[in-house]
Amino acid sequence: MPTPCTLLYAESDPDLARQFQRRMESHQIDAILAASDMAGINALSRHRVDLIVANYQLSGGSGMAVLRAARKSHPGLAALLLVEPADLRQAGLALREEHFDYLVKDDDDVYLDMLPLMAPRLIGQQNQQAALDSLSQALEQEHALALEAAESNEHGLAIFGPDLRLRLCNTRFLHFLDHADTTEARGAALVDLLGLPDAPDQPDSPFGQQRFTFERRSHAGLLLEIAGRRGGDGGLVLTCTDISGRRQPKRPDWRQSNIDGLTGLPDRSLFMELLKHQVQRGNRSGYNGAALMLLDIDGFKLLNQSQGNEICDLVLVEVARRLADSLRQSDVVGRMDGDQFGVLAVDVHNPENVEIVAGKLLASIAKPITVHDAEIRLTASIGIAFHPAEPVGASDLVTMVENQVSQAKAARKNR
Repeated sequence: MPTPCTLLYAESDPDLARQFQRRMESHQIDAILAASDMAGINALSRHRVDLIVANYQLSGGSGMAVLRAARKSHPGLAALLLVEPADLRQAGLALREEHFDYLVKDDDDVYLDMLPLMAPRLIGQQNQQAALDSLSQALEQEHALALEAAESNEHGLAIFGPDLRLRLCNTRFLHFLDHADTTEARGAALVDLLGLPDAPDQPDSPFGQQRFTFERRSHAGLLLEIAGRRGGDGGLVLTCTDISGRRQPKRPDWRQSNIDGLTGLPDRSLFMELLKHQVQRGNRSGYNGAALMLLDIDGFKLLNQSQGNEICDLVLVEVARRLADSLRQSDVVGRMDGDQFGVLAVDVHNPENVEIVAGKLLASIAKPITVHDAEIRLTASIGIAFHPAEPVGASDLVTMVENQVSQAKAARKNR
């Protein structure tokens, strides 16, 4: 069922106007009649109409004046000019320049039968165009709001379409990448804006990932962090941040530099520093109540070959724990190298006490170690150097205990 609509018909011939009105009513189209151009223009201000139809020749003027007034006061109104064949040449120039739709009035009045059919189509086209204009205006407003939001962002921000061409960015993004602040950047290719040597679709390019971060230095010397993520349409959202001030020289991690990563014990360098401190203290005071022990697990190389690195690492962790539990808090145990551990025992006063401590260490290691449902039994060889009364260096003490370990292994180990 056709949708009711209202049109304004400017026609000086009253008989023709009434005939036209009756035909429109049969198609549920209400027709408002105007006999002159001024009457038509006045009717536009008093009535809501969906379509204006004006005869080219009107009393006192031309239907073109009505159409021009409608276009000015009602930009979205559908309009149609009726032209007699004799007036077509005269009206043609204005029609070409102003792009009005027109219909030629034939002698058989066929045009009157066509008008009811054309009216809904003209109105529909005009409504569709108005909707498109409204949508375009809304999109422009959304774009302006998005750009305003992007400008308030503290980072450089850019959005690229699936073709990896720029859709929107803030001026900070262009500034970071040494581009002029201009809207001409819109539509520019990603590779051009970022100054990339290769296309972003290369196999090793970060742009193929869902999320990525990389760094580059601008021509102005700024160190930039560029982070991006893929959008649902295949486009890209990029942020650009100046991280020049973040890159201060890193202070060395004391723990990482001095603690064995596997066992958590002091490593060789830290253990030697502690040993040097103890030796210097003893040399100054004549104190000889400290001892250095070097413990080496027997047959560990063969165990590694048969069980593998993973099992042996777990064994070393357990050995380190047992050694630490067997000593006082004032004593120090460290991992020297591989399966070799150093022990610095203080306030033991005489060699007999040192041998007691060494016996406790051997006993702790001799207990079975269960790893992945496998029971592993170990023994160890220990070398001991009791700090003598005469001055001696830390490296000399280490040499002594290394020799002692060799002698213990030569004497059937586990001693």
